[in-house]
Amino acid sequence: MATKSSRVGPAQTGPKRHHVDSVDRAILRALAADGRMTVTELAERVNVSRANAYARLDRLTGAGVITGYQARIEPRAIGLEVAALIFLTIEQGEWREVRSRLLEIPEVEFVAFATGDFDFIVLVRAAHTEELRDVVLERFLALPGIRKTQTVLLLDDVDRGLMIPDA
Repeated sequence: MATKSSRVGPAQTGPKRHHVDSVDRAILRALAADGRMTVTELAERVNVSRANAYARLDRLTGAGVITGYQARIEPRAIGLEVAALIFLTIEQGEWREVRSRLLEIPEVEFVAFATGDFDFIVLVRAAHTEELRDVVLERFLALPGIRKTQTVLLLDDVDRGLMIPDA
């Protein structure tokens, strides 16, 4: 009996790594702190000319280093009181399909394909434990390829955002 392969075309690799210097990193830190600042404010903050800041911003965006801007929202302020990490064990040949289907579930905030005892680590936010129960027991376990789940409720969590290290 043949097994179904999850490969679709050539192997996929992560995004290409781009050289970023100390000024680029300063720009990235400034924008991570306040993505709404103007190019003039950005130039003043990182101590370069407006033209230089604009050119670097354009290059970083064109190269895919900057992929967008978004508001940071406090989940509890909009009624998402429960957060949990869900550890999933899956059928190995199904990982791409499982990842794709997990990302379609609105309560799923983060998905990581991992090594170790579990194949996926998923961050779920819900209004209450009953909603979390339904996500895990009805939606996750209904996905083809999921063999086992383990849920860990988070008592508190802090998202400090991406930290951009020095070179």
